[in-house]
Amino acid sequence: MVPNFAKQLPELYEAHERYITADHLTRKTGEVSVGTLSFDSFRLIESMHSNGINVRYLGVLYTFLYQKKTGGLAAHASCLALLLVEMILRVLKHDLLRRLRQCMQELKEPLDEVPL
Repeated sequence: MVPNFAKQLPELYEAHERYITADHLTRKTGEVSVGTLSFDSFRLIESMHSNGINVRYLGVLYTFLYQKKTGGLAAHASCLALLLVEMILRVLKHDLLRRLRQCMQELKEPLDEVPL
């Protein structure tokens, strides 16, 4: 599943980028760049789940994409960046939650739910 999705991901991202570009041109939304809109609005995790791939395989997906730098798609580098950002943010989120739990234990305060 992961190798097939790794092959499809740059094409999915490029199709999404074309859609965002067309939508941006029709709306003329001021100063926001199309690349930022495309990068922010692409639903990587939803795409992975819809293809039956768990989030814990982000690193495997990154490795497949990194090793297969062929096809000449401009979206390929963007997909690698998107995967890397997603992995870094998840590590930071888990570290922050761990520190918050540790702080709450030291303060002896209950930590029922942490809204994110």
